[in-house]
Amino acid sequence: MDFGAQVTNVGANAFADCGGLETLALSAAVPPALGAGNNLAGVKIFVPAGKAGAYRAEWPTLAAQIDEMCTK
Repeated sequence: MDFGAQVTNVGANAFADCGGLETLALSAAVPPALGAGNNLAGVKIFVPAGKAGAYRAEWPTLAAQIDEMCTK
């Protein structure tokens, strides 16, 4: 699932019933607010190059799942 650069908020329970979700790609340079109840356990989260630290700081419980997108 891809989220564009304009996303500023991922609402509560946005992924509550998405057990098959494997990857999430976010293009926003600033990590969006993440509402409660989002079931992202085991989901690989890709963020813009150079922004993994900011996402890990904002989403500490998901830090191990966050990686930067490759750029060419």
